[in-house]
Parts: sequence; structure tokens; C-alpha cells
Amino acid sequence: MRCAEEIRRLWPVAYARCVRDKLEKVVPLSSHLALTACIQRCIARRRFMLQGSGLKVTLRGGLERLVRELGEEKVEELPYVAGLLHDLGKASTYYLTRYSREEVTFPGHEHVIALLLEYMASKEESEGYIAAYDLLAKTISRHHAAMDKRHPNKFFSGSGSISYISKVLRGMLHHTSFINNLARYCGSRDSLCYYTLNSISRSLNEISRTWGEDTPSNILLYANPIKIFGLSGLASASELTVYAFTTVLTGTLIVADNISAEFCEERGSDDGASSTYVTYWKWELGLRGDEGFKNLLRDCLNSCIPELPDECTYLKRHT
Repeated sequence: MRCAEEIRRLWPVAYARCVRDKLEKVVPLSSHLALTACIQRCIARRRFMLQGSGLKVTLRGGLERLVRELGEEKVEELPYVAGLLHDLGKASTYYLTRYSREEVTFPGHEHVIALLLEYMASKEESEGYIAAYDLLAKTISRHHAAMDKRHPNKFFSGSGSISYISKVLRGMLHHTSFINNLARYCGSRDSLCYYTLNSISRSLNEISRTWGEDTPSNILLYANPIKIFGLSGLASASELTVYAFTTVLTGTLIVADNISAEFCEERGSDDGASSTYVTYWKWELGLRGDEGFKNLLRDCLNSCIPELPDECTYLKRHT
């Protein structure tokens, strides 16, 4: 099939659709991750004050220690890093076999990255980074939770989850070059973003070297912290506070992901519940008209990565 071959040539992609064996729409994975990261950071700052003094007000109930252990700047990065990593599981070549009904599908991609983050947390010595990886894993694993069988508690309880994770993870093992290239969106080498991407690459290389018959079931053990709201590395944090902060990170990720897809990339979503959620949050953010929404998008992208507005079709048509 010509279209399938074209998708393989352009891999990794966030979205690809063919019509009559002709590639009609494709979204590079790297640009989708960058767009989502910038929009999520902007929304988190605008609505939840995840910045500066507002950050300290938001992080109570035991999470004040997260700022002390990790540093204020790195905690501020959490929404951005969640956006940059949220669809990274789509880089797995396993999904090339999921070409059906003229589209590539990516079921469960969010859980592979969440498991990797928890694996990284188990190897990390810094309590701050352990907590950050755990928060990112809980967040990313839930950004499609409204879809059928996609909540982590349901997904990881399925009888076929070990086999499935094995296939997707093996397809990730040889994509460290793509992951390393994402570092261009991180800014400083001292950033949480840069450190996390390097840790993902190292972890994939380590898993690749030590792969054995028990590897998938061993990796699946790291699902346990994802499903609960205790915080690895910071036992003093209350479950209620961790739940609230995870909900903030997940909510802003869902909104940013859908804005990127619907407006910048002009493609649909099979996650109907999330679309409704985004409509609600556009009102919460005060975006009651096209002009307000357009200005928010432009400000978000310009203040983050100046070339990104060129990746957003909505902004191109409304300039």
C-alpha cells in the first residue's frame, strides 16, 4: 500500500489519514508535542498560577517540599514537560501495524511513557526527581482516561496488558535519536525537560540491553504507583493534595492536546468527552470569542518557541 509506505517514511507521526491509498493528512509527532507543551504551559500559568509566588500558593498540603527538593523553576516546568512527553509513546514502530480504516491508531500509547517514567523514578536518587517523574506518569497516563478502557486502573487490569505493553515498548527501543532531538525544545541543559529526556533515552538503552522473557511483566509492576495518589519520593504529601495537583496537570494537558489537534492541526478527535471538556475550559479561560482565542494561541506560542505559530493552521488563516 502506497500510503502505508509514505507513513512509514515520515514516522514518527502524531496523526495520519489516508483516502484511496493517498496520504491526505499527516501531523509530525515532534511538532504536535511542542505545540501541546507550549499551550499547556500557558494555560497552567494563566488559570492555575503555576508560576512564581502563585506556585507556592498552589502547592500546599505537603507539596511545598517538592519546590524545596526540585527547585521552583523545575516545578514550573511540569506542565510543559507533561505536554512534550504526553504522546511520546506514539513513536513506537508497533503502531505502524495499527493502520486500519484509513488511519493509524495508537491505543494505550500514554501508558508506555507513564511506565517508563515510573521505571526512571525507581532508579533515581533525588527525591525531587522521583516525585516529578511520578507526577508526570500519573498525569500522562490519564489524558485519555475518559475513553473506553483507557483509564490506568482499567488498562492495567486487562489480561492482555503484559503482551500489549511488550509489543509497544519493543517498538520504542530504537527511537532514542528522535527523543534526543526533542531536546531542542527544552532550552537550558539544566532544565527538568532536558534531564528527563536524557533519562528516557538512558532507560530505553538499558531496557534494550537487558531485555529478557520477564522484562514485560517486570515493567508492568511500575503501574502500581500510577494508579494511586501517594507520591513517590515525598511520603509527607497528602493524597488529596497529590490528587488535586495531578488533576490540574491532567486537565491542562487534555485542553492543550485538543486545542493543538482541533485548531492548529485541524484534525478531529475520537475522544468526544475531551472535546466537551475543552469547550467548558474555553469559557473558564475567558475565551468567549475567536479574537480572544486567537490572541491566547499567538501569545502562548510566541512566548514559548517563536517559530511555532507557523505550525498552527488556525493562526495562519486568522492573521
